[in-house]
Amino acid sequence: MNKYNKMAIQSGDEKYISFLFFAYLQGVPGYNKNLEKAYYYGKITSLYGDDVSGFFRADKSSKDFSLSTKVAKNKQIVLTQKAKEFVRTHPPYHYYDEYSFPFDGMDF
Repeated sequence: MNKYNKMAIQSGDEKYISFLFFAYLQGVPGYNKNLEKAYYYGKITSLYGDDVSGFFRADKSSKDFSLSTKVAKNKQIVLTQKAKEFVRTHPPYHYYDEYSFPFDGMDF
């Protein structure tokens, strides 16, 4: 199982990386709650184009949950740099083949 997890991450599978973000954020069975890993995979998810900005609000006066207030600033800088490096070397993979077509991206 770990082999396929690593393959999905290394291929840039957007859906799996988004799943890891929510899994580490919520602590689903098989994944312990880890806010630093959630921050890292959340940054990758946002760099791939998904809107998860609600989880990264830096407003401390708000009572809403925010990863930016839960992870130390120095760790945020390091994790953001690692995420940018990952996205630079691992472009997103969309699983397009001869049977799937991105109709939502086409204007007819």
